[in-house]
Amino acid sequence: MRHRLKTMTRQAGKPLDGLEYTGDAPAVATTVATMVYGPQGATMTGPDDGETLHPLPVTDGDKMWIDVAGLHQPEAIRRVGGLFGVHPLILEDIVQVGQRPKLEDMEDYLFLVTKAWRYDPQAKTLGESQISFVLGRHALATFREGDVPAFDGVRARVAAGRGRVRGMGADYLLYALLDALVDEHFVCLEKVGEDIEDLGDKLLADPEPADLEVIHKLKRETIYLRKSIWPLREVISRLAEGESELLSPQTRLYYRDLYEHVIQVMDTVEGLLDIVGGMVDIYLSTISFRLNAIMKVLTLISTLFMPMTFVAGVYGMNFEFMPELKWPLGYPMAIGIMLCMSGGLFGLFKWKKWI
Repeated sequence: MRHRLKTMTRQAGKPLDGLEYTGDAPAVATTVATMVYGPQGATMTGPDDGETLHPLPVTDGDKMWIDVAGLHQPEAIRRVGGLFGVHPLILEDIVQVGQRPKLEDMEDYLFLVTKAWRYDPQAKTLGESQISFVLGRHALATFREGDVPAFDGVRARVAAGRGRVRGMGADYLLYALLDALVDEHFVCLEKVGEDIEDLGDKLLADPEPADLEVIHKLKRETIYLRKSIWPLREVISRLAEGESELLSPQTRLYYRDLYEHVIQVMDTVEGLLDIVGGMVDIYLSTISFRLNAIMKVLTLISTLFMPMTFVAGVYGMNFEFMPELKWPLGYPMAIGIMLCMSGGLFGLFKWKKWI
């Protein structure tokens, strides 16, 4: 996805419960995949159109993960939201993808919005997509614009019974998915850091005017990352210290650890932003150094030719009576004087360590 700077305004006359996707992801059919899991195993249904949905679990034994991919078909989103009793305004927030990361406690469920970041190695750019979570007592629903590779690893762990996911509540599944997204932040930052390092080497070796555009792109992407991670820190902090009954005390310990990971991401982003901010100075300094080196060579050449020009100018005057004018050795003498004076200046420059 491309970066977005959108205003969250509703069109005039649009009903409050009207759902209209505001992103730029390709229009694809909305699919719903359901996974029911517990200590005894996991069963997955779909992905399909979500016409038939399982009822939500009512006991601690089974948990459910409903994964909605694609936000273009509002009916599928309404059906999934209806299982949790999601308010129409919350459904609007799901399809309006300009949301900043946030957490809302609706008593019966928690609503959380965050961003998933992906790095495109071909274009060397970052792309974002919005992900919304609705956490119930024994179920979790995720709403995403498109493919989120970070979810695949969590889904595989649940299906294979690895880790603690099956034995924990749906709140732990939320933690696992958020942790996977934060890990993707580290991957993206590593790639961006490599691009910044390569650009820094190029600026020192062979800066070009086109590098300014690359610097601006890297700075813009780093700022977008910072804008995404700053509110996420607040969200994770509220999950770790909140009072919602949907979050068990045991799971809050994991959210506190996740909070530390988010702080590490923030520190890394701030460090990269400082480096990118200084790259313009590196570019200007390198260009200035190169210009000074060129001017130094030109000045040296001009200075060495200055005595030659002086001697040539003196003997080039059209006076009738001039010393050595008709002397057979006058020409070699003039050339010799020129070379001696220029050689003396060159030796003086070397002695002064100017060259």
